[in-house]
Amino acid sequence: MKKKSFEDCYNLCNLSHHKFKISNAYLKWLFKDLDFKNKRVLDIGGGRGLYSYYAKSMGASEVINLEPFSDGSSGNFIKNIDLIVNHESIFFQDFNIENKFDIIIIHDSINHLDEAMYVKLANDSAAVNTYKNLIKKMYDHLNHGGLISVSDCSNQNFFNMVGFRNPFSPTIEWHLHQPPSLLINLFKSERFTLLKLRWTPFKRFGFIGRIISQFGVIPSFFMQSHYNIIFKK
Repeated sequence: MKKKSFEDCYNLCNLSHHKFKISNAYLKWLFKDLDFKNKRVLDIGGGRGLYSYYAKSMGASEVINLEPFSDGSSGNFIKNIDLIVNHESIFFQDFNIENKFDIIIIHDSINHLDEAMYVKLANDSAAVNTYKNLIKKMYDHLNHGGLISVSDCSNQNFFNMVGFRNPFSPTIEWHLHQPPSLLINLFKSERFTLLKLRWTPFKRFGFIGRIISQFGVIPSFFMQSHYNIIFKK
């Protein structure tokens, strides 16, 4: 019997509310600089496992999805599925493993590692130390030359600054987010090297959105202010 593909998994596991074509185009953009082939991948706060299953479909040898607010993905129970992801319902703070990883994914979850501290990162030394310790743990869990892909929204957004609801991302709680410059400084302080900062194309705009994103922070400032950073150990 033919084994199920990533698209089958995407639909059967309900990995996102977007249509597969939209999500797949975004995933190709997001990970175009990462080679998952035969790599060990850790997905921190990966939810249902969208990024984990994609990494597996692109040839990752092993993928662990840490999602403390989930009891696992139904994907592991679909017969004949060819994308096996290990789901761990624990916090990153409680996660320890001897074998190191080649790639760590933190997509829209960096603030959830410790929200109470994350909101104070700009002006609280205790919050800074908390996140430095978390980043140091990431460093220790990576092989030499390993990569970290961090994606999140910046609170430096036009609609947030003028006090209006953002029509592109109306549910974002802007006070729970930080600008990329702050994260870059934190990761650099823990010996990571910045490889790339990109501003995310708006998914629903398709190809046009990807063109607009080439203009950097300015159009993003008036939309969702979402970014992706790649660091190297």
